[in-house]
Amino acid sequence: MKNSEGIVAKKLNETLFTKAFETQHNALSYVSCVKPSRYFFT
Repeated sequence: MKNSEGIVAKKLNETLFTKAFETQHNALSYVSCVKPSRYFFT
């Protein structure tokens, strides 16, 4: 793997992690607002 590819991969991983974190946060906020007991199976 060339150095530039490593940098791109690192950036991509950081972006994906951030997106996943935001999505999880939004999902938790949504679940806590809308009938939490319905979503306990997830």
